[in-house]
Amino acid sequence: MVHADNVYKFANADITGKICKTNLASNTAFRGFGGPQGMFGTEIMVKHVAEKFGWNHDEIREKNFYEEGDCTPFGMHLNQCNVKRTWDECRVNSDYDRRLEEVNTFNQNNKFRKRGIYLTPTRFGIGFGLKQLNQAGALVLVYTDGSVLVSHGGMEMGQGLHTKILQMAARCLEFPIEKVHIHDMSTDKVPKLMHRIF
Repeated sequence: MVHADNVYKFANADITGKICKTNLASNTAFRGFGGPQGMFGTEIMVKHVAEKFGWNHDEIREKNFYEEGDCTPFGMHLNQCNVKRTWDECRVNSDYDRRLEEVNTFNQNNKFRKRGIYLTPTRFGIGFGLKQLNQAGALVLVYTDGSVLVSHGGMEMGQGLHTKILQMAARCLEFPIEKVHIHDMSTDKVPKLMHRIF
């Protein structure tokens, strides 16, 4: 629900959600939490409007982008809003306009084989727009030999999370960072709080 606006300022929005209990286990993503699906739904609406009225879908997008200081339907004020800048950079760096022209020419000249190219903006911030959903947990064990073992609920996938956790623990405990160690992640140590919320 908090990603349904994607990068667009809605003059009037009424976004509601419904919880549905099923007998199936959740098969949703561990990192997106429905954000990409909400944005996808909005992009479908933009494309539908463009097709219905014969408008250029990229122009519809650009005319409705958020601008600096705008406020989302759920009350988040956008500071350092880079939607237009990143859109323009991506468009130029990917040579999108020339390639789109080539695709259109190819499709006009070929009845059965078709090509496609698409530029889709997204707004996906760090954490959640609703502050009460930004929760985390860690198990910190301090041993008598002066070492510290930390197990946290995060997912290290190359973004340097383990290093940041080591730095935070060392700073907060005023220990040398060499004495702080990370334990393998496991939900028996630190449950995934987000999965309990949803």
